[in-house]
Amino acid sequence: MKYIISENQQSKLKTKILDSFDENGFYETLTRYSLSPKGLDVIFKNDFPKFNCNEFRHLFQYFYYKKFYDHNFSYNFNGKTYIVLSYKRIDGVMEYDIKDPENNDAIVVLATPYYEGDCFIPVDVTDYFVEDADENGRNSYYEIWTDDTFMPLSPPENFSSFSEFLNWFKTDALEQMFEFVIPLLEMTRDKYENDELF
Repeated sequence: MKYIISENQQSKLKTKILDSFDENGFYETLTRYSLSPKGLDVIFKNDFPKFNCNEFRHLFQYFYYKKFYDHNFSYNFNGKTYIVLSYKRIDGVMEYDIKDPENNDAIVVLATPYYEGDCFIPVDVTDYFVEDADENGRNSYYEIWTDDTFMPLSPPENFSSFSEFLNWFKTDALEQMFEFVIPLLEMTRDKYENDELF
């Protein structure tokens, strides 16, 4: 879709949205106007606002809830494809279940961008699951190990556009998360297969 907007309209829209951020709240404004990353880029042109980390948190949540960020997807890392299921838990935490279909196991990662307004992404690996058939022959995952292994990711302090913000989470953030998580998955798998987890 192509956006046609005059310079005067662009300036008025930008002012209206910035005022609404102050009056109605960040998330509420984005929801009220159903703004997409591309639409926001047109309105703000090359003048990406100076947001604090709490506003970045709301921006990510909005893009996630409006499905600009995929909830379930395949991700290729080091020549291998993983299945990622993501969802927002009741407590507001983002959970990513990363499944390795080749080995029939999975690892659970909690990684909420700008959690509680902090300027980083706390990546916390918490559970290891393996797939096995139940008495009826249905495959399901069951928990083998629970532990906490933590590492923070640091997003850039500034972005040039809303699309760049979203794309960082779809590319660089995922790559960094997988660089941390997959070695833990492989190490845990080895320990499980060698009866060293307990």
